[in-house]
Amino acid sequence: MARIEDKKTPWWKIYFQPAYRVALAGSLDGLILAGSVAVYYRHQVQLEERQRAEAAREQLMVALRITSTQLNRVGRVLASGAVQR
Repeated sequence: MARIEDKKTPWWKIYFQPAYRVALAGSLDGLILAGSVAVYYRHQVQLEERQRAEAAREQLMVALRITSTQLNRVGRVLASGAVQR
């Protein structure tokens, strides 16, 4: 008597049948698209943060120049010993 073996296909081969291939490809495309959108959004947020930081740095530099000018003026007044108004 010939022995008949029950040949089962592995569970993962089900996903490589023609109908499942299309669905798998579509879902992978969707994941890639979602990931790309997330990376682009993160890039835009970082770009905006960098621009705000540069603007804040420039504002700080202006404030420091003004403060330096005022301190130099006060230093000259104190060095001369006279108060000018």
